[in-house]
Amino acid sequence: MKKTILIIAVILFVVGLSATDFKHSLGFAGGMISGSGFAYRQMNDNYGFQVTFGITMSDEDYFGSVGFEYIKPLHTGNRTKFYVLTGVSSYFSYYEDDYYYYDDDVSKTQEFDVIFNTGLGIGIEWQILPNNPNFKFSFDWPIVLSFDEDKFNIFMYIPQGGIHYYF
Repeated sequence: MKKTILIIAVILFVVGLSATDFKHSLGFAGGMISGSGFAYRQMNDNYGFQVTFGITMSDEDYFGSVGFEYIKPLHTGNRTKFYVLTGVSSYFSYYEDDYYYYDDDVSKTQEFDVIFNTGLGIGIEWQILPNNPNFKFSFDWPIVLSFDEDKFNIFMYIPQGGIHYYF
């Protein structure tokens, strides 16, 4: 898992260095194929991509996600951009449970769950403020295929969104 994340990070770094006409953005995104959390997006007139990572923790539990989207713009207006997208993400969780029995015995269990998602859909990005092109809101409508280690979970349209600051 660590090797895969490192390889993806190196590829994204090299792509970022080789592309000079991208517009960069930082923000937050949430969805089944985008992942949920902090988002980095690069977009130009011909293509773009987004990487999302988020994690929450408590004393003994954590939940996180990582996602990657490829975006192909179809039409760009004054304040909007219409596009198709495809993406993959993984949601993971780790938690510990205590089971109490009638004879005062305590049993501790640890669970690690991973859910994989992929999808394809359409999206639109709006410039939020008329006089400031830096803040944009995205709304996507992908069809999502979701599965975990041993079974198929979902095949349906699930909307997702994000807010981005371009620089």
